[in-house]
Amino acid sequence: MGLLFDASAIFIGYKRGFEGFMRGQYTISLAAYELGNTVWKECFIHRTITPKQAEDIVDALSELLDLMIVIPINRPTKAIVSRALELGITYYDAAYVYVAEEKDLLFITEDKKLYNAIKGRIRTNVLKLEEIKQKTPNSSHK
Repeated sequence: MGLLFDASAIFIGYKRGFEGFMRGQYTISLAAYELGNTVWKECFIHRTITPKQAEDIVDALSELLDLMIVIPINRPTKAIVSRALELGITYYDAAYVYVAEEKDLLFITEDKKLYNAIKGRIRTNVLKLEEIKQKTPNSSHK
């Protein structure tokens, strides 16, 4: 079974050296914008990285996305908004959930609020990064 990573899992996975688990796996086109915004926040708001580090991280994340299967979400859809309303989550988060369910993928997130909101309430399993090894014993990272 494949894995669908949201932006939180991609960013934290990158920081932890879990790129190997993401190679050849799935995300959605929205992740590129969310990742860019996360790096911007780290630099501009939290000041935990320099502008040069932000640029380097964006390059590395871009390269990582090139190794993943990126499923396009090009327009608003009734199905996604319906899931968002049903689950009480944002449209952004519902887009990941919708794709995971439709493609029968394990959904990987590090967003605690999202994880708690959907665990046991969606048609596929939702996992955190540390749970990947337990569910995918033949995978290796980096």
